[in-house]
Amino acid sequence: MSNDRYRFIRRLISGSVGLILIGALACSSHSQEPNDNRPRGAEEFFETRIRPILVDRCVSCHGVEKQWAELRLDHAQSAMRGGESGPVLVAGKPNDSELYRRIIESDADIRMPPEESGPALTEQQVAWFREWIEQGAAWPESHEMKRASPEELLRTHWAFQSLSKAEPPRELISPTGEPEHKNPIDAFVDAKRRELGLPKSPQADPRTLLRRASYDITGLPPSFAAVESLASHFSTESWEKTIDTLLSDPAFGEHWGRFWLDIARYSDTKGYVYAREERFYVHAPLYRDWVIQAWNQGMRFDRFLELQIAADILPDSEKKDWIALGFLTLGRRFLGVEADIIDDRIDVVSRGMLGLTVGCARCHDHKYDPISTAEYYSLFGIFQNSHEQLVALTDGTEQTDDHSKSLEEKKEAYNVYLRTQKVEAEARIRDRIADYLMAQKSLSDYPDVSFSQLSSKEDLLPAIVHRWENYLHRAARVGDPLFLPWVELNMLDDSQFVAESTLRIAQWKEAPGKVHPALLQSLSNVPVSVNDLANRYEEILLRSWRELHGDAEGNDVPKERTLREEFGEEAWESLVRFLTQSESPCVIPTEHMANMEWLWDNGTVVELWKRQSEVERLLLEDPFKHPHAVVLQDNRSILEPRVFRRGNPATKGADVHRGVPRVLGLESEHPIPSGSGRLALAKAVVDPRNPLTARVWVNRVWKQYFGAGLVTTPSDFGVRATAPSHPELLDYLAREFMAHGWDNRWLHRLILTSDTYQQTSLGPEPISDRNAAQGLDPENRYLWKMNRKRVRFEVLRDSMLVASSRLETARGGKSQDLFAGDGIANKRRTVYSTIDRQYLPTVLSVFDFANPDMHAPDRNETTVPQQALFALNHPFVAAQARGVIAEIQRQHPEGLSAKELAWKLDEIFQRVLQRKPTEDERKGLTDWLSYAEHIGTGADESQQAERMQSWAYGYGQVDAPNQRLLNFTELPYKTVTHRQGGERLPDAKLGWVHITARTIHTGNDLQHSAVRRWTAPGEGSVSIRSIAKHVHEQGDGVRGILLSSRQGILKSQVVAHGEEAFHVENLAVQEGDTIDFIAELHGSLSYEDLDWVPDVEWTPLSASVGASVVRNWNGEDDFPRSLRIPLSPLEQLAQILLVSNEAFFVD
Repeated sequence: MSNDRYRFIRRLISGSVGLILIGALACSSHSQEPNDNRPRGAEEFFETRIRPILVDRCVSCHGVEKQWAELRLDHAQSAMRGGESGPVLVAGKPNDSELYRRIIESDADIRMPPEESGPALTEQQVAWFREWIEQGAAWPESHEMKRASPEELLRTHWAFQSLSKAEPPRELISPTGEPEHKNPIDAFVDAKRRELGLPKSPQADPRTLLRRASYDITGLPPSFAAVESLASHFSTESWEKTIDTLLSDPAFGEHWGRFWLDIARYSDTKGYVYAREERFYVHAPLYRDWVIQAWNQGMRFDRFLELQIAADILPDSEKKDWIALGFLTLGRRFLGVEADIIDDRIDVVSRGMLGLTVGCARCHDHKYDPISTAEYYSLFGIFQNSHEQLVALTDGTEQTDDHSKSLEEKKEAYNVYLRTQKVEAEARIRDRIADYLMAQKSLSDYPDVSFSQLSSKEDLLPAIVHRWENYLHRAARVGDPLFLPWVELNMLDDSQFVAESTLRIAQWKEAPGKVHPALLQSLSNVPVSVNDLANRYEEILLRSWRELHGDAEGNDVPKERTLREEFGEEAWESLVRFLTQSESPCVIPTEHMANMEWLWDNGTVVELWKRQSEVERLLLEDPFKHPHAVVLQDNRSILEPRVFRRGNPATKGADVHRGVPRVLGLESEHPIPSGSGRLALAKAVVDPRNPLTARVWVNRVWKQYFGAGLVTTPSDFGVRATAPSHPELLDYLAREFMAHGWDNRWLHRLILTSDTYQQTSLGPEPISDRNAAQGLDPENRYLWKMNRKRVRFEVLRDSMLVASSRLETARGGKSQDLFAGDGIANKRRTVYSTIDRQYLPTVLSVFDFANPDMHAPDRNETTVPQQALFALNHPFVAAQARGVIAEIQRQHPEGLSAKELAWKLDEIFQRVLQRKPTEDERKGLTDWLSYAEHIGTGADESQQAERMQSWAYGYGQVDAPNQRLLNFTELPYKTVTHRQGGERLPDAKLGWVHITARTIHTGNDLQHSAVRRWTAPGEGSVSIRSIAKHVHEQGDGVRGILLSSRQGILKSQVVAHGEEAFHVENLAVQEGDTIDFIAELHGSLSYEDLDWVPDVEWTPLSASVGASVVRNWNGEDDFPRSLRIPLSPLEQLAQILLVSNEAFFVD
């Protein structure tokens, strides 16, 4: 074909319908050009551009309190003088100014601000500094720079103020005297545009509007018929009806639920855990489905938030609602480190719901926002007093099937073992009360949590040591009579111990009730050391335990007076309470293993995890048959939190009360009177007086529709956040959202029916207006046009399935592997695919999928070569391209050749892009398709298909005496590269047996020998050339067997650390005869595979000498070569459209 014939295809690829990498950046709606709408005066420029950056990023280290390198940047004189290295500013010469050179430095060790102080300055900020210095570095001396105090920030920062009473501007009146805008959004936006002298863009055409709304609401493209219907009678009424239809579609909840799952750092797995613990969460898919259903059922958004914090204790909740607590419990496991798990929960609540970076106050007061470390630990205490628990979400109706019985048996086995170990462990603690008390003298020897600890039953367990620490700290705070002597005497030096103890004991005897009477009597003989004191405690407490349980344990009841008789009922009961109450350090709590794994020795904890994992694996087989959830529940005994100095749990500081941050405006409800505080936190999050929650949420919704939020930092409304572009509009939407019952559909409908949303993304006409607007507002912050948005990977994949008519609309249920069978097997919406935070598929990372390790406020948008490689080469994309053409052919059963199908270009375009091709596109593509049909693809697809059908892959058992294979069964799981038992190796049922293009691996026993089977297509003779290689230096080798269904075993030989030929010449076969290439287990199950690729040559019986009817097969026929089967010309066209910019971008 001449170059001219390809001209149209080149234009198609590189033009408006080009591949994602070609022109993607040009399609971006956010230009990086500097904003010309900037202050012109030198002093004004400094005050509005430079001074805020210096205050925000520099003066904490170069100000009044600190002067690193003897440099101050808080007023002009000091800045011009410079620091220990000399002046840092040279007016008019940025390249000679050390300040400028440092902020553009690429070396992180030299760059300012340093990495630990946050990210480098943005390109825009750097440009401002350069311009400022070039203009002479004007620095007015009006006032010194200093950080505002927390109290001042609470009074002045816009996000911490109550919602304003802003109303839509009324001065915009049309010539008829009526308000110009029916939608309040348009009134606010148009007022700001007019203020700035910005034009407005016209309404987009109906096709663009419907594609935009359909993708924005449901994440799926509309049908071509729907586009045509709307275009034929477009009106305000028809548009509103269309919006209502889309908002009632179940796909709405699937699409918007996925946005929330980003916020909730959703994953089906826990991240890295040790092998003793099950990797998958039993409740992840249930939480995902709950989120989707909440959207589709129109749940009030305040209710939606409340349930995800306190579903178990809200007075009007049902047990089925408890799955909402997955918002808190589906985070990373952090190897069981409690402080990190709680920090993650604080982060997902504060950033996800409140737009606050509270986690920045973990080690020190927040550097920017009015959030103190004490307030961080006030929140910490709320979650510290909540423990995880695996609970059934159903009423427990008995089921009698085998799976249900097995589940109950596993649960009972776990509970029986736990009860047994609990009794033994608590006895060991009681027997070593003195040792645990003495351990308080050297707490640094007992780190809180460390996987390097290998503890036996005889060891003091660090977690128990710290339970004693917490208990004794609280006892000291409340003046507990039982432990007052320990609190006051344990810190005494040995040289003064006896004298000081004698004095204190005498004082206690003069103050009845201050010290427990039994202990006070024990101290009548003054202890000589702290160790002696610890032994007195152990003696008293063990005596009370024996008196309580003597008969049950088979001990003699003491003949002397009992403690109860001697000291009375109240004193006796206080001893019993200490030994038996849940908060006692002598008691192991009965909770989820995630809470208590550190309270056991290594041998016990491994066995407990094993037994709990057996329960969880049964639940994972079908999470919806026996729905369970890992929820949070309040602890029975509430402990007030303590500050961890520098965030280190080993260095505990002052006590704080549980409560919510002051920025929520609810100080009157601080501290929390009872319970963990989760209920109070939930109520505070949705309290109408809270200035953050509604603002944050309406801003998130706005961002999804317009591509950028009114506030551009959706999870940070603190001091460092950019001010809202339309503050009055933000407050109006937040206030009205609450007034309309926190109704998401109301908010979506208001946005979707606005003229602002319906603007074209092409900009205003004439072009002079467009250029002027671009110069005034290059980032389109003030919405003079609609932003062009790139679709997420999930939307792209789902749209391809829609185009090929292969999307399965089944909703909910167990998560599926996204790329099972090379991505072709899974045809459900992407939201129902497994998200594995430890092994996130590379394709998802390439397409900027949210990091499931943490709360994701937004997704990046990158353009990298790997995205184009996926679009061009991945089997999934090729399969959908084939599916588009196959569906068209299915609708024309009379049959259409490729040349005739060229006239069906309309259908291809309609399926993929919801439009007809232009006349230019039709003419060029028709010419190209005709030529491509003429030259062909160069592939003999019928021969390829026949070769593939002759091979089968399975397992069975060799019956050597009878020279036959028993029970041949095909391996059920297929990918391009593997045939195996299941998604992962080893498979739970079939073990390690698997076959690839070159290797064949035995199963775990002789009943699961791996079999590569060739079937004769007809009568004739066969010659085989094959060499089996055992390429490992280790292992016992593998037995290779070549077996004919007609002649029996042709060869059987162990191949170990070498190779063996398995050749056959002129073997007679009949149609349907099989020849099996078998790998059989030999010795231990290690290194049990062979590199064995057979070549089979078959000559039919009727072939004459020299005739070209001999056919050949190779063991690799079914494997990667299948990827190289080319697409037909029409399928190539479908693929071009599926991966075009028009498909990747809305508008």
